[in-house]
Amino acid sequence: MLKKRIEAASVAFRNPEIIEIRDPLTGAMTRKEFLRIAGKILNRAERDNQIVSLAMLDMDGLKLINDTRGHRAGDMAIKEFAQAIFANIRPLDICARWHSDAGDEFILLLLDVNLIASMSIIQRIQEVFPKFSWGMAGSRFDHEYGLESMIELVEERMYRDKKSKK
Repeated sequence: MLKKRIEAASVAFRNPEIIEIRDPLTGAMTRKEFLRIAGKILNRAERDNQIVSLAMLDMDGLKLINDTRGHRAGDMAIKEFAQAIFANIRPLDICARWHSDAGDEFILLLLDVNLIASMSIIQRIQEVFPKFSWGMAGSRFDHEYGLESMIELVEERMYRDKKSKK
């Protein structure tokens, strides 16, 4: 019995579809998996008249950490950022590492939460990890053209927040 479990786990581990579900550094969902799931969730939420919020968070200062303390320290900072996010979202919410190469951007899909409640989640994350920029959109207000347009909107709002800090 144990041998069969080990063999099944070995096959699953070598399966690229399973490997691409979670980011190995942070444990967050990968961008590919997020896009696969989020579109379905957003469509279902729209059909069932549920509220969904989308947020993008970008850690501030990662380049400086990498340049002054090295990439290992940068990886540790990314992990701490991810832990701060996971500690302040619910198990039903979705968190994905948006760019695995740059690595300091995360996207959140907050289910059945309005923008005011979503902002309180962002504030709780900032209490633990204060140095990040963010943008947010809500399905009731910003969902005209689907998931892609909402992602573009939160990204634009996040970059606007980042520029305002310079």
